[in-house]
Amino acid sequence: MLLSANPQSMPSRDVNPSSVSTLRAKVIDEKGNPVGGEDVTFSIRNTDTGGFVQVSDPYLAETSAETDGDGHATVRFYPGAFTTDREDPEWSGSARGGCDVVATWNGTTRTIPLTWENYPYLSVEAEAVPGTVNVTDTVDVTVRLRGDGWALQPDPIDVILVMDRSGSMADDNPSRISSAKTAAKTFVAEMSPARDRIGLVQYGNDASCALHLTHDYSSVNTTINALTPSGWTATRKALYTSIQEMIAHSNP
Repeated sequence: MLLSANPQSMPSRDVNPSSVSTLRAKVIDEKGNPVGGEDVTFSIRNTDTGGFVQVSDPYLAETSAETDGDGHATVRFYPGAFTTDREDPEWSGSARGGCDVVATWNGTTRTIPLTWENYPYLSVEAEAVPGTVNVTDTVDVTVRLRGDGWALQPDPIDVILVMDRSGSMADDNPSRISSAKTAAKTFVAEMSPARDRIGLVQYGNDASCALHLTHDYSSVNTTINALTPSGWTATRKALYTSIQEMIAHSNP
């Protein structure tokens, strides 16, 4: 019997709730031919999280499976989940856990180690089609190299756009204000409204907060489009206003 896992290293479920590994035991006869209709049982052993706080244990969606015509018995493994409470003194941004999965068939056992992490790492996934081939047959093998992990998920970002709308911004063709608006809206498009907040401080003769920090990017773009050049250049007050706005509406 052969035992494989795809992938063998994966994100913990606090990083990706749908994180899963496919375990496949292949039963073959003495000549290497696949054997169907055989029951294979699976179990988790030796779970070790190295002292990191795990709020959910790893588990198998199925603890047994019957081999198909290609001799494969397939089950799904779901990794553990670590705490995401950064106020918890036991929280760690580099948590790692592992366990062994044991497949048993007719007194024969095979063991494979699995790991899960909440930090960046590379994992390899492989897929072969068809799963069973004869000599001289062609098989397509797809190998995926993936980067994943909690630290690759950015923290929420708060941004205050400080935009000059003084009289000189009407100069040139296209106007400076037009170019600034295009650049600002391009920046907005690269942010995530589900995670990041954007506000806007405008300045000419004076400086004021035109829009408080918000997840509503349509209102951000509307405020940008409404800017009209006039007056002098109160840059210093604009920077002060933006800092005060960030302090007053900070993200807890």
